[in-house]
Amino acid sequence: MKKTSLSRNQIFIITIALLIAGLFQLYRTKTTSEISSHDTKPSDFNFHNSNHPTQQAALNTPQETLTKEESSTVNTSNLTLADQYKYVVFNEILVSHNDNDPRIDLEFTQFSPELHQVIIQKYNSLKPEDRSGKGLISYLISRDMKTNEDAEFLKKVFQESPCLSLENCQQFSNDQSHHSGTTATTLAYPQLAILYQIERQLQSNPEILNNASKRSHLSQILAQAESFEIPAVQNKARSIRQKYSL
Repeated sequence: MKKTSLSRNQIFIITIALLIAGLFQLYRTKTTSEISSHDTKPSDFNFHNSNHPTQQAALNTPQETLTKEESSTVNTSNLTLADQYKYVVFNEILVSHNDNDPRIDLEFTQFSPELHQVIIQKYNSLKPEDRSGKGLISYLISRDMKTNEDAEFLKKVFQESPCLSLENCQQFSNDQSHHSGTTATTLAYPQLAILYQIERQLQSNPEILNNASKRSHLSQILAQAESFEIPAVQNKARSIRQKYSL
C-alpha cells in the first residue's frame, strides 16, 4: 500500500495553524487574567443577557433551584412563567450574596404582587443568621412597596427580635466587639435596608406623601421601627419621621 506524505506546503500550513491556535489561547488567558486583576464596574458587562440562564431555560426548570426545605415553605405555583424566571434570577443573586449584582436593578425595580408574596415567603424560610439574604429581600420589597401586605411585612421586620451575633441570633458571641462598626450594621441589615430605602424614596420623590395610602404605610412602618431595640435603627427611623412630618 502506498504511503502518503505531507508536502512542505502542508507542513507549513499546519505549523502556522498551530501557532495561531497557541497565540489565541495565550490571548484568552491573558485577557481573563487582566479582567480579574482590576475592579470592574457592572456597566462594563451586559449581565442581563450573559450572566444568567436564558429566559426559556430558566422557565423549563424553575423548581430545580428550590431546596427540599424551601419547597415546603415557598409556593411558586401561582407565578406566571415570566415571574418564575425572575424567581430563578432572584435565587441566583441570593445564593451569590452579591448585593451589587446589576440584575437587581434590571429585573426587580418593579415586579408583580404575586412575586412579592413568594419572595416574602422566602424571607420567612431563611435562617435568622442570614442577614444578607433577609436584607436583600427587605430592600426589594421596600423599594417596590405596592400593597397592604407589603407594608405589613415591612412592619413585621421591625417586630423581630434583634440578632445578637452572626453565629447565633439568639445569643451574644464571645467577642463582644461585634456591636461596633461593620458587624453591628450587618446584624441590623434587614431593618436598616428598609429605612435607607424609605429615606431615599422620600428624598428623590417627596410627592409620594401626597398619596394618603402611601403616607399611612410609611408612617406605620417608621413608628414600628422606632420601637425596635437597636438604637441605630430607632434613631434613623425617628430622624426620617421628624424630617418628613410622619
